[in-house]
Amino acid sequence: MNTTLPGQLVREGGEERSGWRLMLPTTLPALDPTRVREHRHPLEKVALLLSLLILMLVLGVGAWREDWLILKAIFAVWFAMIVLAFQAGTVHTLRGAEVTSTQYPKLYEIFDEVRRQFNAPPTRVFVIRDNRAQAHAYGIRPPYTIVFHSAMLESMQLDELRFVMGQQLGRIVYGQTRMIVPLGGDAEALPSLLAQFTWLRDLVFAWYRRISVLSADRAGALACQDMEVAVRTLVKLGVGSHQYSDLQGDDLVDQAYWLSQGTGRVQATIIWITNAEPPMVRRLEKLIAWGGLPKLPEALVDAAAPTVPFPDGDRASSLPLQERDEGGGR
Repeated sequence: MNTTLPGQLVREGGEERSGWRLMLPTTLPALDPTRVREHRHPLEKVALLLSLLILMLVLGVGAWREDWLILKAIFAVWFAMIVLAFQAGTVHTLRGAEVTSTQYPKLYEIFDEVRRQFNAPPTRVFVIRDNRAQAHAYGIRPPYTIVFHSAMLESMQLDELRFVMGQQLGRIVYGQTRMIVPLGGDAEALPSLLAQFTWLRDLVFAWYRRISVLSADRAGALACQDMEVAVRTLVKLGVGSHQYSDLQGDDLVDQAYWLSQGTGRVQATIIWITNAEPPMVRRLEKLIAWGGLPKLPEALVDAAAPTVPFPDGDRASSLPLQERDEGGGR
């Protein structure tokens, strides 16, 4: 069977290396977005329970030792995250442009369709100027908020944006935006004084945060209903859109094989355990182990050259947002 990893065809049997084989599912899942809740990673709830138990233990030890500095720091993080969650809609209404049926209509069409397929709660979507190709979801009650960075719109195709939209709506549907509050939130959402302690938070709660990313990737694949699009989007987010066409699927499989052998395996395991954000190659492995290798698309060339469809073929930078300065600052 012909299969692809990003950019180029993986040769017949190319998922095998010297007794090692890329993990593939025995049964391919039906990529039905209306069943998104059934495809949540099976370990996510277990990881969440363990994280909450660790948090309760830390609070208990802090109270027993009367270590008020630790307790104050934890409550300061909670307070900052709760304020952010309640103010997210207002903050981004001030900072950027809301996605509506008349403003970013193509992105709104994707959002509206995926939200209905996922049966997601009321949510608002915004675009802000940022040079990082990222998207984020916030909120502890409706309406939730999704924020797309302008660089994401400039570098992704419509089907790839559908995958990203599915990721963020999946985080909302799975309750991750609510649970991230007691577990310390995201570094960029915290005041700078508190953000410097996120390494400790990531170490303690890394398992849940990693698993939640894998669940969101599955939701993205369900939203676009195409594993080729899902894998392609993850790779573009990992290495950049313009570099995508130079990738070779066999070389990525070689990387996965190397990471399963000897010293590489030990080091990769340590990095995996101690980091809250799964690295690209491992993330691809986990997604493929669930959804299978993508089939060969008819035209790989189209995927290599990103189009910018907002609005109506114009670049996102043509909107009445701030122009990039020469220094690349925000």
